[in-house]
Amino acid sequence: PAGDVTSTSPAGTGAAVRFEADYEYDVDTADIGREQAGAATDGLSALPVRHELDYHQSRHQVTPRAELGVYRDLWVSFAAPIVLAQSSELDLASGVDRTGASTFLDGILPAIGFDARNPTSPPGGNLVFHSVTRSGVPELRLGAGFAPMNQARDDTRPTWKVGADLHLAIGRVMRFDAVDPGRETGVSTGLDELRLWTSIDRRLRYFEGWFEASYQLPINIRSTSPYQDPGFGATHAAPSQTAAVRFGMEAYLID
Repeated sequence: PAGDVTSTSPAGTGAAVRFEADYEYDVDTADIGREQAGAATDGLSALPVRHELDYHQSRHQVTPRAELGVYRDLWVSFAAPIVLAQSSELDLASGVDRTGASTFLDGILPAIGFDARNPTSPPGGNLVFHSVTRSGVPELRLGAGFAPMNQARDDTRPTWKVGADLHLAIGRVMRFDAVDPGRETGVSTGLDELRLWTSIDRRLRYFEGWFEASYQLPINIRSTSPYQDPGFGATHAAPSQTAAVRFGMEAYLID
């Protein structure tokens, strides 16, 4: 896709309308640690942090996308990601038991754990929490792009594209209801974000290499978003900014 340019130019240099759909399967893992308030320190050192839980999440997502050429090598885009299924779980970290973990001693989770899929039946083994299966449309993506260089127009140069995408949170925000977990199956973070990107693509006969760099930052936090400052001296509560680099090589058997 980095070499495709949506444009109103004559045939052969770019399509005027383009449709595509991407499928993504994401797996996220993280360690969860808690500060050990009351632990013996010298009074000047930071509180020790104990690794108590392991976090795992999986998500299946399909993103239909449409691009419409509005001028020579200039286009606008529309996309709506659809989360087919998203679920997460928490497991006890190695060497941690329910009787000594502050997560249970402080009442954040019951000692028997909680399975939102079946609240009346506690999870077994090291599993201490499992979410409901979430689904829906988290956001609407509106974008614009421009190709200062187009290899289809000048084959001595690569295809260079720059663009910006606005991600608008429109779906139900992710929440948790311990009484009736099935009521809260939203997948939105409640964040409006801006993504800036650029890509370079070069095709040489049967091979095509590409490179893309992007930077994404939140520009608005909705009142229903879970990214709220809880107070009590909490730090790192704000949503993160992300930068990414992708690159690859494609080969053509038949042209």
